[in-house]
Amino acid sequence: MTLFGLFGLSGCGPEREVSRIESSPASREVNNPELGSPAVDPLSFGPGDKDSPTWSPSGGRVAFVVDGYVSDKSLSAEGSTRRTVRGLGAERVTWSVSGERLVILGESKDPGSEGGAHPHPLYVTRGDEGQLKIESLTEDALAMSAPSGDGPLVAALESGPEESRISAVDVGSGEIEAYPGSIEGGVAEISVAPGGGRVLATVISADGSGSRRYEIHTFDLETGDSRRVARLPEDQEIFGAPQQTSDGIYYVAGARNTEDGAQEDIQYTLYRLPEGSSSPEPASGVGQDFIASSIKVSPDGGRLALLGRRESGSATNLYVLDLSDGNLYSATSNEDMEIKTGTDSLDWHPDGGSVAVVARSDVSEPEVYSGSAAALLAPFYNVYEVPVDDLREPE
Repeated sequence: MTLFGLFGLSGCGPEREVSRIESSPASREVNNPELGSPAVDPLSFGPGDKDSPTWSPSGGRVAFVVDGYVSDKSLSAEGSTRRTVRGLGAERVTWSVSGERLVILGESKDPGSEGGAHPHPLYVTRGDEGQLKIESLTEDALAMSAPSGDGPLVAALESGPEESRISAVDVGSGEIEAYPGSIEGGVAEISVAPGGGRVLATVISADGSGSRRYEIHTFDLETGDSRRVARLPEDQEIFGAPQQTSDGIYYVAGARNTEDGAQEDIQYTLYRLPEGSSSPEPASGVGQDFIASSIKVSPDGGRLALLGRRESGSATNLYVLDLSDGNLYSATSNEDMEIKTGTDSLDWHPDGGSVAVVARSDVSEPEVYSGSAAALLAPFYNVYEVPVDDLREPE
């Protein structure tokens, strides 16, 4: 293990006086950063490309990635605290089960290699408050998932050219212990089922012809039993990690990227895989024209938070699919904000009462604003808390 770091503490910074860059004679108002509801609460402020919001186990803090480093913020404090050095290349962050440490997935060393499941460095924060220290845990992490309840943090590690191992990460000691069994293929994303005991994995595996296919595997943490439960057509890909719910497995999939690597406007669909079935079906309740992106199951397994659009051309919003009644509820009524829709751009509060999302105002011209940190909120990606209890009638 390697220990390295720097000392320092960073918050939002002082207020600044700057001027607007005029790109045309016409003036433009700053969009309302409330995502269509006065109950939505901003959790971060100021410049930076933020992503991967994650609630602490107590729900009193939220951590996130900003420009490749990690910050976290207490809900009772105004500013945020930088937890790592700049330039770390952080892509994803989550809390240890104790809430004392942050575990960070760094950027892959070979993102352009064949396949799609690439090894990443895995770090954990160390030191007292104000000490920007991290410890390297491994260079072979493919994916990680936050603990479920009192369980350990779970990571998928590369163990061979076409093999992955699911492992428990002891954040306190830094030890990584593989569970029995393995998964055939490269794991791209994982999620731990509510209550623990089971891992769902997005797997990229070579078929007999040498081409690569996206699959969904389940992995039993007690027995090490790995089972492929779905295999997508060759021209389809899975977006993010499958989610285990009380109503089966849900996942998002759509057409694969073009061969030259250009990103098309892929219209992803939400699918449901009933328990014990190998035949996925488009999820009911969201509507035939719904375009899905990020999804995450609630802590109790009974609801699914999803980011998406009701139809092509409409604004992206946060929705909650209640699996007990099959209805889709709108948590935001956004028209002016750009909500980030990455594979790790939302997270449930531990009590299930709210969801953290990342958004910014839909800015099409370069602008600089003067004033307080709150006034600097709209033009940059920031983290918002969206209440999801007592939602209005389903659409």
